[in-house]
Amino acid sequence: MTQPSDIYAFLASKFSGPEPKVFLELGAHVGTDTIKLAAFPGVTIHAFEPDPDNDIPPLSNVVFNRAAIAAHDGEVQFRRSEWLEQSALGDAPWTCSGSIHEPTGHLSAYPAITFGDLITVKAVTLDTYTRDFARIDFIWADVQGAERDMILGGLEALKRTRYLYTEYCDTPLYEGQPSLTEIMALLPGWRILANWPSGEAYADVLLENEALA
Repeated sequence: MTQPSDIYAFLASKFSGPEPKVFLELGAHVGTDTIKLAAFPGVTIHAFEPDPDNDIPPLSNVVFNRAAIAAHDGEVQFRRSEWLEQSALGDAPWTCSGSIHEPTGHLSAYPAITFGDLITVKAVTLDTYTRDFARIDFIWADVQGAERDMILGGLEALKRTRYLYTEYCDTPLYEGQPSLTEIMALLPGWRILANWPSGEAYADVLLENEALA
């Protein structure tokens, strides 16, 4: 398979038909990508965003959850990221770098982004949330260093998932952030379809569940 130019080119090649499909968006921020994902025909999106200052537009095919994806259900501490200059963010007033893990390398890699309050937010695992889902077609994971937590709390859910798109950093930006090698070790039976650099310190990778290929 030739690597697609970007994730939306891939999604258009796989999900442009009218059949019902289920997407999860983990880390919806202010809905920029939620809106694009919701435009695919037949899709239902389950979106998650823990920061109470980040809201997404109401959309009829989006189920919004004010929660962080974690390795356990209940509550978790979330370190919020603070304001950048408005010109750097366009219409979005808050950065998208908040995490359930403390920033480490992020502080030097992106010095314009600072971190503020530590707040308590709702935590949910993928396994709990999707226990009644027969399948998950696609997961968009922008969980800011919590990739291991997402996987460990979603081992059963991921067995029913076709594709996973996630950030990774081989030089951790957050405490305990896994490298791509560590992510793949947690996901036996998955393969890399595409790997896109998306910043100075991180990249995006598209994975396929070979059992559902």
